[in-house]
Amino acid sequence: MKKLIIVWITLFLISPCIAETTTFDCNAVIEDGDVYDIVVIMGNSTVVEMTGGEITGGLFLYDTSTVNISGGVIYKLVKSFNASRINFSSGSIAGSGELYAYGNSRINISSNAYLYDDRVTMYDQAVLVFSDGRISSIHISNDSTVTMTGGTLQNLWVWGLATISGGIVEDGILARGDIGTINVLGGTIQDNISALEDGNVNLFSGTVNNVELHSSSEGIINIYGHDLVMTSYGGSQGYGEVKGFLTDDSPINASLSEDNTYVNLHGGGTPPPTCENRPFSDINWDCKVNLLDFALMASEWLSCGLDPPEACWE
Repeated sequence: MKKLIIVWITLFLISPCIAETTTFDCNAVIEDGDVYDIVVIMGNSTVVEMTGGEITGGLFLYDTSTVNISGGVIYKLVKSFNASRINFSSGSIAGSGELYAYGNSRINISSNAYLYDDRVTMYDQAVLVFSDGRISSIHISNDSTVTMTGGTLQNLWVWGLATISGGIVEDGILARGDIGTINVLGGTIQDNISALEDGNVNLFSGTVNNVELHSSSEGIINIYGHDLVMTSYGGSQGYGEVKGFLTDDSPINASLSEDNTYVNLHGGGTPPPTCENRPFSDINWDCKVNLLDFALMASEWLSCGLDPPEACWE
């Protein structure tokens, strides 16, 4: 009998922990005192309000579901798929967690959201709107887009399209690849501005502090307009172009360190239009409702995520 007890205790101690998954396929609230391991949210009309509590093993969204995060702590991963939506206004993602968005998912980060030790990564036409809060870094690729109107960001790496009209980027911005473009229409950029491998950085207005300009492999940095203030600049490495003029019409006189890198000054430049009033039916987030939005809607026509399935068309 003693041997059996010893064997049972030994197996209990060495057996791995099994994660517990909680699935929400209808509206729910996660509040103070609630502790979950892994949370899955799914269903076309499912909305989960997270006002407090903890999610220790990760949060996953599917099927155009929505989570509104206004409190609490999430550890490890947060992943959003299938045009689902995350509205993050307060609370935090702690530890070594990261936030991922795939496939037309949308993330809105505002107010007191805290992701300062973590990274947000966007794929496959995902959309991020960052208006306030703190984020460590943002990486976007595969035609995804980010719009930054406020908040504090450590660094921004872009293989898609980014527009910065406010806020502070502390450690610099980088545009890479032939679809990588960053338009700076305001805010403050510090440390480094880089355009690599055909990437483009367009500086229209805002403030650039203590920045080294880097361009290589035909990456281009364009500097336009009288509303741009550069307090310190210089340095460029590799191949590419840095061109433009400053607030007082004085030419850029950067000390460039590499051969085959040069300054080509030019005037003019009209900033791209900004989206002031986004239509409700703007599915692909380009501020227009047109055939592209209709095609996206038609591609999921008569899709239904209800369980049981027979409830879809009652």
